[in-house]
Amino acid sequence: MKKKILIIALITQLCSFELYAQNAVSTTPTSSSFVCDGAALLDTTNVDVASIIWEEVTALPVVFAAGVGDISNLCTGNYSVTFSINGIITTQYFTIVESNPSPCLGYALSMTTTNSFDANSCDGTATVSVLNGTAPFSYWWVNIGTLTTGNLSNLCPGAYYCEVTDANGCQDVAEGLVLDSSQMIGDTIIFINPGNCSNPIGVLSDTIENCNFDYNTITNVYIGAIDNATNNPLDTVTVWWVFEDTTNFNLGYVVAQYTGITGIGCYEFQAVVYCYQKSLNYNQIIVQETAHVNVAEVNELIEADKTILLIRDLMGRECGLETGKIQLVNYSDGTFERIFIYE
Repeated sequence: MKKKILIIALITQLCSFELYAQNAVSTTPTSSSFVCDGAALLDTTNVDVASIIWEEVTALPVVFAAGVGDISNLCTGNYSVTFSINGIITTQYFTIVESNPSPCLGYALSMTTTNSFDANSCDGTATVSVLNGTAPFSYWWVNIGTLTTGNLSNLCPGAYYCEVTDANGCQDVAEGLVLDSSQMIGDTIIFINPGNCSNPIGVLSDTIENCNFDYNTITNVYIGAIDNATNNPLDTVTVWWVFEDTTNFNLGYVVAQYTGITGIGCYEFQAVVYCYQKSLNYNQIIVQETAHVNVAEVNELIEADKTILLIRDLMGRECGLETGKIQLVNYSDGTFERIFIYE
């Protein structure tokens, strides 16, 4: 008889354990992705209600309720509920989903264009592509009208906008530019200043988009000025690249901005001037001069009635006056200045 009693007690214990494990969370989905009307209900059988903690599962979990067996006004997302049964802490994870997911989720547009040969040819094109939409589509082109196609041809240079509506009423706007190819002179030119210092601190590069730049007319380039307007060498350094235009017989310049400065001294500079539409042809001009980064603005040499006692470069070495370099000049009256001499 004792043996049977022991067996019955064991069975009872096992049944109780299974009952504890069945404490589950039932959920109610949201009516849409834009409404937070979801809900969750915990089976509180044998649960210490005061121990219940509801959390939103994120990178930093957020506790939004405690001490209750049900929670409402939930948005779609991942959640957890932690509770105690006979001193044993348990955590259940659950997800609130949408009952009717929005048909517009992921709906997007893109537009590709080809350029017109010139302003008068008007032979450009524009094509709109729809991602995650449902046909049929309605295309409303600004200043053109509603069409059944996302492809236009015989376009003059200009900006084009198209609003596309799909069968579910989802809408978005795409835009694109048709350019005048005849005005897109030039391609890609790279100015490289390797510097004359024996151990440059680093290489600094900047890219500038300019479709009116014709590198075929450029024969010579040099650095006209370098400016670091503050006393912090880690700030942005501005470099004026001066170029000679042999076609128009004049001088022009390109302004480049450089970051990544680690200290004062000699750097190698690069400037890449390109046109996005025509970037397959490359030309390089090597600028053979030293470029130093200073911690103050660059001043030209001011003529005055005083004698130069000492000239040093930014590395502190004595030298003579040289063009294309920033140098420190000490005068007989005890003053000094930083100078930059142009060619």
